Amino acid sequence: MMNKLKLLILLCVLFVFSYNLSSTFKNAILGFNDFVISKTYKAYESTKNSINKYFNQINEINELRTELEKTKKYESLYNNLILEYNALAKLHNLKKYDFRLDSAVVLSYEKLGVLTRFWMDYDAKENKVYGLVYDKNAVGIMYLHDNRAYALSLNDEKCAFSVSVGKDKIPAIVQGDKNAIYVNFITDYKELKIDDEVYTSGKDMIFSEGIYVGKIAKIIDEAGYKKAILKDTKILRPLRYVYVVNNSL
Repeated sequence: MMNKLKLLILLCVLFVFSYNLSSTFKNAILGFNDFVISKTYKAYESTKNSINKYFNQINEINELRTELEKTKKYESLYNNLILEYNALAKLHNLKKYDFRLDSAVVLSYEKLGVLTRFWMDYDAKENKVYGLVYDKNAVGIMYLHDNRAYALSLNDEKCAFSVSVGKDKIPAIVQGDKNAIYVNFITDYKELKIDDEVYTSGKDMIFSEGIYVGKIAKIIDEAGYKKAILKDTKILRPLRYVYVVNNSL
């Protein structure tokens, strides 16, 4: 009887021990499994992100190549037209066209946190200001700064150039701002309307005449003149090819 009781106690002890052991073993297996799955998933995500980044870079490079090809094509057509115009101007005693169109790429922001100033890939000359055009819009100006080509986007507060407004070609100045792009110093006796189109005037020799800038969105009365907020404008972005309006004088 005593032997049977000892055997029963031993079996109970072995059962409890084996249960605890199997539970610990199971937890260890599950923990290891979780570790492997976690590491595998992280490795998969890292690999996927690297692959996506690689292919995104390829796509960006291909897009830039396509954009450069278009820019070069239009640059060539534009310059041919200028040559033809100047030949006709010489023949008929007309004013010679003194602007040339080049292409350049917007390399990067000047510094982090400032989204309106850029370094450019262009051989800029000292004491000269260039107009920048993207997709038929005036988008900013460029000049030499710290021995590098330096660009200000249309929405930068230091970007300014002369324009004409509406069918009457009302003279004014476009100037950027943090909150909007303004047309300033419009004489108040001139008629001004919403949706009047704004073009470069060429009077400051930064742009040639007639490049689209935007449309009047809102008119604001100031003391002695009017100012307006522009819409339908374009601004500079990194890794984008633009035209450089180069006054050859």
